[in-house]
Amino acid sequence: MFKSFLDKATSEIKNRATDALINGKDSAQSSIIKNGLNIFIKKFGEIKEFKMDSQSKKVTLDIFLKGESQDIVIDIEEYKFFKGDDDIYYIEIFKISVNRYWIDSIAKVFLLGKKFPIPNQLVIPMKILM
Repeated sequence: MFKSFLDKATSEIKNRATDALINGKDSAQSSIIKNGLNIFIKKFGEIKEFKMDSQSKKVTLDIFLKGESQDIVIDIEEYKFFKGDDDIYYIEIFKISVNRYWIDSIAKVFLLGKKFPIPNQLVIPMKILM
């Protein structure tokens, strides 16, 4: 009986430690990616929040775009980060939704199922954290 309790407690501790490590990794990775992306979009606006969940392959972006009255919220619910045959790293998006109808429509037409190169400044931090 005590062995069963001990096994259960050990398993729970391992699960909690693993969850804490994954959450910490996702938080660090989110911060690095947010800062990197903000360099590229500063002329148009700012990413206010970037949350990544590497286990469920979900990303949420809260973006302020200049000239817009409300933030744009983008939910990427399925993606893949990979190295292509050309030694360039890419992201491919399989499921996306945006809280603004016209941007949602554009995102689905121009982003779904297409691969996009990852800027070199973001590749090393992403590789370390993935």
